[in-house]
Amino acid sequence: MLSKKTTMIISISLVLLFLLILGISLALNAGRTGMRMVTERKADPEALMLGGLEDEKPYPVMPGDVININTADSAQLQRLPGIGPSLAGAVVAWREANGPFGVPADLKKVPGIGDEIFAAVSEYIVTGDE
Repeated sequence: MLSKKTTMIISISLVLLFLLILGISLALNAGRTGMRMVTERKADPEALMLGGLEDEKPYPVMPGDVININTADSAQLQRLPGIGPSLAGAVVAWREANGPFGVPADLKKVPGIGDEIFAAVSEYIVTGDE
C-alpha cells in the first residue's frame, strides 16, 4: 500500500498532467474551430499615413462626397461602402469592356453588385458632371 504522501504526490501530478494536456488541446483546436488568435498586425505604411490599417478603408466616402464611376480608379471605388479590391476591379474591367455607365443604376450590371450594394453606394456615385 502507498503512503498518504505518495498518493497525494501522484494525485497532484495527474491533475497537473491533465491540465497541461487540456491546455495543449485547446491551443491546437483554437485554429480549427474558427477561433482567431491575433498575434501581430502588419500595416501598410502608406495606409497608416492616410489614417488606416491595411484592411481598412483609409478614407471612406463621407456624406456629400461623390465618385464618378466612369472615371474613378480602383482605389477611389474602394472608398465606397461594400466595395473592396475585387469589386472595384470588376467595375473597372466592366467599364473597359462595355464603355461608360449611362446612369448610376447601370452599376448593377457589374457581376457581384446587386441591389444591396447599389443601395449602399447610390447616394455617393455619379456617371457624369452631375
